[in-house]
Amino acid sequence: MQKLALEIDKTHSRILKGYKKYGFKNQKEMLDKAIESYEVEKLIPELEKSADIYLELLSIDDDIMQLKSMHTSGFPE
Repeated sequence: MQKLALEIDKTHSRILKGYKKYGFKNQKEMLDKAIESYEVEKLIPELEKSADIYLELLSIDDDIMQLKSMHTSGFPE
């Protein structure tokens, strides 16, 4: 684990000091959760874009397979 000194706004400091009322054991747990949530928030759009590209590729592959079967119907495999 690594120690890090930060300067934060008073508002953020008050929120961190109230970690118990938000259900956290300590300030570290609260910061860990906030950073994890931020990472997920940033990752979801990237995953959605990747999924869209994958679906597009599958659609193209399906179209190619349909064309292939149309042009090879009646021929032995």
